[in-house]
Amino acid sequence: MSAHSLRPRSVTELLDAAFHLYRAHLGPFVLLGAGLLLPFVVLGVVFAVAMLPAMAQAGGAAGAEGAIDFTPFLWFYALMPVALCWIAIADAAMQVAASDAYLKSEVSAGRALRLALARGWRIIGATLLKYIAVFAVLMVGGIAVGIGAAISPVLAVVLGIGLMVLFPYVYGRVALVPSTCVLEDSGAARGLERAVQLSNENGWRIVGGLFLVYLVLMVVQLTVLFGVAAMGMPIVGQVLGQLVWVLAYPLVAVLTMLFSYDLRIRKEGFDLEVMSADLARLPEPPGTTAPMSAAGERRFR
Repeated sequence: MSAHSLRPRSVTELLDAAFHLYRAHLGPFVLLGAGLLLPFVVLGVVFAVAMLPAMAQAGGAAGAEGAIDFTPFLWFYALMPVALCWIAIADAAMQVAASDAYLKSEVSAGRALRLALARGWRIIGATLLKYIAVFAVLMVGGIAVGIGAAISPVLAVVLGIGLMVLFPYVYGRVALVPSTCVLEDSGAARGLERAVQLSNENGWRIVGGLFLVYLVLMVVQLTVLFGVAAMGMPIVGQVLGQLVWVLAYPLVAVLTMLFSYDLRIRKEGFDLEVMSADLARLPEPPGTTAPMSAAGERRFR
């Protein structure tokens, strides 16, 4: 993308740009989404199938056969840390691809994955700090609501509303991780710091944009899931619903990347940096003599 196309955009313009970039580079984004998130689709389907006997027992259909088998739950929670780490890498790889599409108009899924893996530990560390910050707010707020409920129902309601406002705001302040790590080559702590710095006074813009994308994805996924389940094929609906998520999830990464660059343009003149870099790469005009080095000057004396 040329420097003149880099400008501050509204949330609706960023959403439109995200859909445009996704459509223009559909192949690489689908490849990244399938290759990086498909293992979780398989895991989710296997877990759902494994849970069918347990659900039947819980419903009393097989109560005489003994206790419910909690093995699927144990495997699920044991694999959760690995899954979260891999999701962080996948998200970062898709943001690299989105950045290449935005700035260079060309995307290489292999390059995006290699760069994300090369910075994997800092991405995982920053993502861990991100979720610690978010869930710390949720946990402290939940405790406050519980204490408020013991004092007064009205106080519990007020604290609950406050938590419902504070939680998405904090998420918006740290949502640019791992974009700040993989696109700016920052360490874990610095990546989180940059996310908070860039999102200052823009947390609700980020929350609003991401909410709209997640809402669209959720509506499409649930429509497929329940539509197929209504035809008596719940497992097929589960598979198709997960595949819809794989195909559409790169939109979240694209929008996060766009927010990151948009805020850098607004606050740090990133568009001017790109313009200067473009000018520096231009060839010298005909007849222009390049500056002579000191060694060259001595040779011609």
